[in-house]
Amino acid sequence: CNAGIYANERVLVADGLEATLAVNHVGHVLLTELLHERLLASAPARVIVVSSVAHTRGRIHLDDLSLAGAYTGYAAYAQSKLANLMHALDLAAAHDPTVLAAYALHPGVISTKLLRDGFAGMRGAGVSQGAATIVKLATAETIAEPSGTYCNEGVPTPPSASAKDPAVRAALRAATLAFAGLPVEA
Repeated sequence: CNAGIYANERVLVADGLEATLAVNHVGHVLLTELLHERLLASAPARVIVVSSVAHTRGRIHLDDLSLAGAYTGYAAYAQSKLANLMHALDLAAAHDPTVLAAYALHPGVISTKLLRDGFAGMRGAGVSQGAATIVKLATAETIAEPSGTYCNEGVPTPPSASAKDPAVRAALRAATLAFAGLPVEA
């Protein structure tokens, strides 16, 4: 799960959802849900979610997920990256890790179009360096870190406390499933 945008201006997509959250998070959850049965049938399966260290500055605005009240590009991006991490933690909590393991990561500050467009003037490392943890998690025969681990530039790192809030995660998951047009779990 590695689609991502950074939008300096608030743009709405279907159902009034803000585009950054739609692309960076809701799309990942939809893809994972559409592939869920195939993933389970392919055990052991892995889902790798590209989050960001920006998750530590994010807040899930349950009362205003589209940030109509106080939009900034960074607030939208940080919220989406916190939501990414929560998605990986939800997957890890919901599945036996021998069947489906989930990991989230911050690849580092990488020289991509997102960095150039969203963070003008910043310089980053090369794409191959940014892909290193993704490739390791995707291809390693075994992974020492348990399902649900968040890695910052390849180093297992505790996620922010807000990422672990079960009530916010459950409410975000319900809202995300609804935005994705999927049944909300009871």
